[in-house]
Amino acid sequence: MANEAYYTSEHYSQQRRLLINGDPRALICFCVDVSQSMDEWWIQEGGLRRNTGAGFSDGHNVNYFNLDDIRPGYAHYKKIDKLNETLCSLLNDLKFDRELCSQVAVSIITYSRFASVKYDFLDCEALNVQLCKCSVEKAETAMGDGLRTALAQLDEMQNDLRNADNDYYTPILVFMTDGTPTDDPREEFAKVRERVQKGELFVF
Repeated sequence: MANEAYYTSEHYSQQRRLLINGDPRALICFCVDVSQSMDEWWIQEGGLRRNTGAGFSDGHNVNYFNLDDIRPGYAHYKKIDKLNETLCSLLNDLKFDRELCSQVAVSIITYSRFASVKYDFLDCEALNVQLCKCSVEKAETAMGDGLRTALAQLDEMQNDLRNADNDYYTPILVFMTDGTPTDDPREEFAKVRERVQKGELFVF
């Protein structure tokens, strides 16, 4: 929606049903960091016997290690795996809630060097949760572009609902990142903060 895309006839039918159904909608947009840093490991403090070196990647310092240097019993995982686990858990909760599944519409925006629409707004009952899993892309973290695209998605869907004489609840933005932008997202942060202060957006 927010950028040029192509959709199957099935997707078109599902989104048309969303608009003509007439029920109020809760819009949730997931804005997900898929930059190279999400392919890095998180290791519980004290869980690594030694580093084999250090460097700089995707906007921050990184340490290198061998997998066999992780001490047994210490928690460790790749960031992207934990992100997908969390994302899929949230989507499954929405999809299989008998009331929410027909009232909540979900969109997923991913961002690395650029932002893109991974999943356009559809009813949760139409979600294929496994297809919503994200994979790591480029070695940049364009948070500003991600937020800009997410806000455009929400604005366009709200406008479509308004034109169809449908009500909607205050939209929700779920922002997922390891926290190091490589662009300057201050303008987008200010826009998000302004919407939150006006009661026009919830952010997690």
